[in-house]
Amino acid sequence: MSLDVDWSSIDKERYPDREDEFGDTQLNAVTFSLAFASMAVGISKITEKNAGEFYTRLAMIERLHGAGLSNKDGPRFITPAEIHDHIGLRTNASTLSSAAFAKTIYKREHAELLNRFKADMEVVALAEAAGV
Repeated sequence: MSLDVDWSSIDKERYPDREDEFGDTQLNAVTFSLAFASMAVGISKITEKNAGEFYTRLAMIERLHGAGLSNKDGPRFITPAEIHDHIGLRTNASTLSSAAFAKTIYKREHAELLNRFKADMEVVALAEAAGV
């Protein structure tokens, strides 16, 4: 499924499009990140009512996996103001209830950490077999 994005409500003076190395117009980094984050957070439109929930879900993901943006100083987190400035951003992302989002995050993190544990145990077993 491709991601359809409606960013017509975004302030283009504050979040201008940029031109890539081929001369094509691209969304600015914040709008681009939030559009794709909508899939991860399970919220397809940022509204006044759900902006806090969008931010909270995205902040959880960023805490687990790292900042969603970077600048000359390195990685940086999306701010509440940037979420608020993007009220009206709409995508075709699937919607997740709070419970479904929490379950998805738990399952994803649980599986990743369990796999990491198993891989570490394989290394330990190999080291023990080699007498290290």
